[in-house]
Amino acid sequence: MGKTKLFIILITVFTTLLGGLVVLFLSFNLVSKTTQAQSAFPFTFGVAGDYANGSNFQATAGQVKAQNVNFQLAVGDLAYSTVEQSWCNYWKNTAFYNNILIVAGNHDSGESSSGNINTYAQYCPYTLSSPSVGTYAKQYYFDYPQTSPIARFIMISPGLGGSYIGFDTNYAVGHQGYTFTQNAIDDARAKGVKWVVVGMHKNCLSMGTKSCEIGTDLMNLLINKRVDLVLQGHDHNYQRGKQLTCAQTNSYNASCVADDGADGIYTKGAGTIFVVAGMGGQGLYSINTSDSEAGYFAKWMGSNINATYGFTKFTVTDSQIIAQFIRSAGSTFTDAFTITNSPPPSDTTPPSVPTNLTATGTAYNKVNLSWTASTDNVGVTGYKIFRNSGATPIGTSSTNSYSDTSVSAGNTYTYTVSAYDAAGNESAKSASAGATTPCAAPVTTKGVATTSVDLTDAGTYKIWSRIMAPDTTKNSYVLQIDGDCGTIVGDSAIAANSWTWVDYKDGVTSSKITQSLTSGTHTVKMIGRESNVKLDRVIFTTDLTCIPIGTGDNCTITNPPPDTTAPSVSISSPTAGTTVSGTVNVTANATDNVSVAKVEFYVDGSLKSTDTTSPYSYSWDTTTTTNGSHTLSAKAYDAAGNVGTSSNVSVTVNNAAPTDTTPPSVSITNLNNGAAIKDVINVTASATDNVGVTKVEFYVDSSLKATSTSAPYSFSWDTKTVTNGSHSVSAKAYDTVNNSTATVTVTVDNQAPSTPTNLTATAAAYNKVNLAWTASTDNVGVTGYWVVRNGTTIASSATNSYIDNTVSAFTAYSYNVIAFDAVGNVSAPSNTATATTPAVSDTQAPTAPTNLSVTTVSTSQINLAWNASTDNIGVTGYEVYRNNTKIATVNTLSFGDATVSAGNTYSYFVKARDAASNVSAASNTVTVTVSPPPAGNVLTFTPIADASVKKDSASTNYGSAPTLVVDHDPFKNFLMKFSVSGISGRQIVSAKLRLYAMDPSDLGGTFHKMGNGWSEKTVTWNNALPNEITPFSRLGSVSAGNWYEIDAKPLITGDGTFSLKVHSTSNNGAGYYSREQGSGFVPKLIITVK
Repeated sequence: MGKTKLFIILITVFTTLLGGLVVLFLSFNLVSKTTQAQSAFPFTFGVAGDYANGSNFQATAGQVKAQNVNFQLAVGDLAYSTVEQSWCNYWKNTAFYNNILIVAGNHDSGESSSGNINTYAQYCPYTLSSPSVGTYAKQYYFDYPQTSPIARFIMISPGLGGSYIGFDTNYAVGHQGYTFTQNAIDDARAKGVKWVVVGMHKNCLSMGTKSCEIGTDLMNLLINKRVDLVLQGHDHNYQRGKQLTCAQTNSYNASCVADDGADGIYTKGAGTIFVVAGMGGQGLYSINTSDSEAGYFAKWMGSNINATYGFTKFTVTDSQIIAQFIRSAGSTFTDAFTITNSPPPSDTTPPSVPTNLTATGTAYNKVNLSWTASTDNVGVTGYKIFRNSGATPIGTSSTNSYSDTSVSAGNTYTYTVSAYDAAGNESAKSASAGATTPCAAPVTTKGVATTSVDLTDAGTYKIWSRIMAPDTTKNSYVLQIDGDCGTIVGDSAIAANSWTWVDYKDGVTSSKITQSLTSGTHTVKMIGRESNVKLDRVIFTTDLTCIPIGTGDNCTITNPPPDTTAPSVSISSPTAGTTVSGTVNVTANATDNVSVAKVEFYVDGSLKSTDTTSPYSYSWDTTTTTNGSHTLSAKAYDAAGNVGTSSNVSVTVNNAAPTDTTPPSVSITNLNNGAAIKDVINVTASATDNVGVTKVEFYVDSSLKATSTSAPYSFSWDTKTVTNGSHSVSAKAYDTVNNSTATVTVTVDNQAPSTPTNLTATAAAYNKVNLAWTASTDNVGVTGYWVVRNGTTIASSATNSYIDNTVSAFTAYSYNVIAFDAVGNVSAPSNTATATTPAVSDTQAPTAPTNLSVTTVSTSQINLAWNASTDNIGVTGYEVYRNNTKIATVNTLSFGDATVSAGNTYSYFVKARDAASNVSAASNTVTVTVSPPPAGNVLTFTPIADASVKKDSASTNYGSAPTLVVDHDPFKNFLMKFSVSGISGRQIVSAKLRLYAMDPSDLGGTFHKMGNGWSEKTVTWNNALPNEITPFSRLGSVSAGNWYEIDAKPLITGDGTFSLKVHSTSNNGAGYYSREQGSGFVPKLIITVK
């Protein structure tokens, strides 16, 4: 179904009105030729996560400034190291961008040791004029713009570990995070805020490397509330979701998709769009297009598909959100989409009715359906399947077939099918088709008995069986009536060696055995299932409420008189007037004419406990109630629902309160003695007490500034309200009887250094410019100077001089310097100084490389090495020639050629080159012939099992994952198992393990022998076998998209099964494709024998 696309033309009209400037925004619908007024306050914002602190991050920060968005949302994992202040200062002082708004990621929360979100919040504070609600950087929301807001932004921290967050990050139903998010969404809708956007770090749906870490409760809340956008990081790639009305993790449900996003235009309110934007600068992760959740996404990019860094820019009006991927580094990926209030043309035509429906009972638990497909004016989305004239479908199918696996043996079922399209139009139901399922395969018999029962009345009978079992696990038999498929009676835990009446089937005590039978004679067959199980008698009774006693004679009367007698019950202990304390055992006596089903215990009319077996009792912790008089009572129930109530018993609770003589302990957690600070600081304190902290007071210079009554204890201090210089900051913690104080002394410095003067620039050589200037002064002290060249900061200097040796010959440069102090105050730029470097003429070529050598690595790779050349200025690289054709240029003294083939001869030489493109003479020439392996002597194996194990998910199995990961923080290992055959006693020449890397690392891993007693589908961190301490091989740095070989000869001793485990000491883990990945990337073990 097509959509009306909106092309927006912005017309700016300038007019004088009360001395002001009026900007009118108009939009024209080019289809209907009508004009509609747009919001008077459009704004822009950006989003990205996972930045790090390198050149890709700096490029992204530069693009954020260039796009001049109103604010940038950083969705977690900021610097990946403890450089919080310098990371924030880069935005402000180098990128010259201030409105960076943050929320925590796992590398900021303490879950992964990298940085502290509380320190980030200090140096990247909340800067908007719109008020925020909640705890900034952790869990908060704000509306934008401040006046007549059209969007609410809700920033939360679900699924994060570590100690820096300070509150419960489980966002499941009933937890504070779920309630905060739900209330923030409902409040926005109640106030008429047009757009709702939710930002966080971790994911639930992903076609990358991550799993559902925020929990399905939160994901379903966001979808059910029709949140417009969900913005996430964590998975280092870009994924734009389809518009969803529901979702299922680890599988794809096409009926959940309201709009597939193929044309980039979504309709507001139709569903929720998830956007993963983890491309801020840290190394990218791969995309798995075969992932079970890939169907939920419309556009994607990762390390293996058009790897590009950047951020997503959003332009917001009250009628639409326009999104655009902004590239900062890497490849050339692009994406754009729009959410608009303008709905597409309506489709009111239903599909045609499905025809030729057939149903076949192929097994005792399966009926297969097929039919002729329907047609539709736009397109058939799927089919609904109905069974036995039910109004609710039992399932849906996107094709013209369906398997119903929820049927039972020996039953007849009828089916109809209807077709529906994407607009929700549904056809009439098809003609019906029926099928009967066969009986299940015969059970293994442990004896058979056949008899008959004569029933005088037709009706519904309940069937009881009296069973004695040798233990609590073997206690069932099969009951067949009139040759039906049979019912498994019992098969649940009952007391051993005791006659027990059973009225349930298939091990489910709530699944009672009832059957409609005619009057007359019926054949009854009883088939044993387990050894030594005894069956004493079977009762058929129309009294569906009767419970057999003894031999069951009480249930043999077809219509017994009803039980109307209530049980009697009384509190036996404690007695009336007793004074109690601590934990008290409350007991009751209960009797009934038939039997007592349960006894309930009440305190002051509130139900506290239920006991179903005699003697009836309840353990009452009186410390949970107030001192004074309280009333105890009990109710007894029988199987007929009759209730007896005891008399009230009054007791007195007297629990003496302990004397508290221990004062709280308190410390200021984010300020140290002597620290220099400026601007707005979030002062935080930690307080504990043996009973409980009632409040924490914060003081500046003995003046009370704030009081916090719940953890985390903090207050926001604007240091510009005090003078520059030394100040004391104190926190005083209270409990009900004592208090304690912690104090630190800090230096407030909000004064910038003076401007540097008399800057001079002198071109000392073609590749050097000397700078000097008159030093700045500062009220505390100048820390250093930023050196700015041609408008870009290139370095810092601790003195009043600097040598720039990164310049080029015969080029003009302009310079400024900016002074800064220890807290980041910066001066105005100095005067501008210019210099032009002299020209240089280089016509001398480097010397020729020497001692070129060649080594054959395998039948598909050879390695070259040579000695370095020299040059009058400097060698910049080496050109590698094969068979007189240049095949590569490198800046190292070695090269690996992985494009050779067995049986061919190759000649190589190398030339050196300098920056002036002077090229040396050729090195010596080496020739090599790549020999093919002896026929039949190369054996290739793929793993019979492989799996990752993770310490932070110690009981989770990852045996079906398409990747293998190894990391030191958090701990992750992976295991592999090979079954080797065909060596047959021959000598092993070599054994190579080949792995395809999809995630780069400075350490590919250490490889250790281990035992074979593990299974791919059950192995976890907790049950993985230990490995040998000394590794048999080690792999150095790896990069994504390459094959790597590991020497596995120490592992393989001949034919047999061999297992290995891979560890890493690097915090930047590596990733490889597993045997589940397929598509030519499966790990291989290649063994050469002779």
